[in-house]
Amino acid sequence: MGIDQIWFVKGQNISENFICSVCTFVFDQPVRLPTCGHFFCKGCIKNWFDRREVHTCPVCRAEVDEEVDIDRLARREDSFRAILEEEERYCSNKDRKCFWTGPVSQLATHLSQECCAAKYISKARQVKSLKAEKQEKDRKLNRLTEENGRLQAVVKQHEADLLKFASKERDALAQQSSMKGEVEYLRLKVKQQEEKISGQQKAAALISKQHEVLAQQEIALTDLISKQHAALAQQNRIKSDMEFLRAKVRKQREQASKLRGKESPRKKVKTTNTSIGKKKQGRNPRKKLAPEQSRVPKGGSSSSSVSGSSDTEEDDAETISVFVKAPQTGKTLVLKVGSLDTVESIKERLVDMLRIPIKKQRLVVGLKTLEDGHRLSDYSIQNETSIQLGLSL
Repeated sequence: MGIDQIWFVKGQNISENFICSVCTFVFDQPVRLPTCGHFFCKGCIKNWFDRREVHTCPVCRAEVDEEVDIDRLARREDSFRAILEEEERYCSNKDRKCFWTGPVSQLATHLSQECCAAKYISKARQVKSLKAEKQEKDRKLNRLTEENGRLQAVVKQHEADLLKFASKERDALAQQSSMKGEVEYLRLKVKQQEEKISGQQKAAALISKQHEVLAQQEIALTDLISKQHAALAQQNRIKSDMEFLRAKVRKQREQASKLRGKESPRKKVKTTNTSIGKKKQGRNPRKKLAPEQSRVPKGGSSSSSVSGSSDTEEDDAETISVFVKAPQTGKTLVLKVGSLDTVESIKERLVDMLRIPIKKQRLVVGLKTLEDGHRLSDYSIQNETSIQLGLSL
């Protein structure tokens, strides 16, 4: 089998004198038949002869002596091979981003010394070998752990057997005080078992230390992931705040536009009179306006309504204190909130204080879960109400 033209710089434009008639690729170890002088790849002409009883040339069908040594013929064509090896070709690792080009004769040197892809393959093999070595060590560690468990079970069984045996011996010694030799024998056995147990405990302690190192590495990795989640949660919170503020401003503008469009002349006079009354109240907001201050000119309405829907909403938004119990530390947090604050705003404040993502927070009052999209006033939450913070899976 020859070499495909795609590996040569000339590609399909390479000279036909270098193309094998059997495989239609560039010669690989060219051989010239002595009868007709046609060239073929060494492997191609061997396969051709193996499939036929009579050896003939694939091009002109000239008969070839069956005793011809193909290997000896291949060694004769050094001059032709030298011409072929001067052809420019690509690296065999071209598909692995190696863009080297050069004569065919320099390809072997390039692959052994310069080719970055070959070095990468070597490194990949080393990494694979290291992974296999690590897996083998893990298997050995698991076997040692299992063996340690079995040894501990055997030790416990031996201890139980020894206790039973010692109990029987104590009863026998109470009856036969002359059996001192047997007692010494039992003591020696107990000492040997204790030494054996001590060695097994040391092995168990070594395995325990290795598990602690692995646990510390896992904790460090978990902390890193938590910090990344916290950073993402902070970005999402800022984005959510911006969207919430934009929606709120847009809603207030729409409400103000509707109010301006629906106000009658009398209501405009009443609203103007109310604004003047509020300015006169000044530093004492609790002081009520006098009846004559709230009157409108002749022709106006004598209604006692002073403020619009936006003023009533601001009056209802009283500030209250709520207690939130943190599940991680067990401490109780005190939050100053408004009765018109949303559940999402409370969760966002808890993200800054406890580093718990909003999606994992679950606020519960009594047996009710505070759902997103609702205000605190929807649940009749009053001052000094206790809110339980739970974690969703």
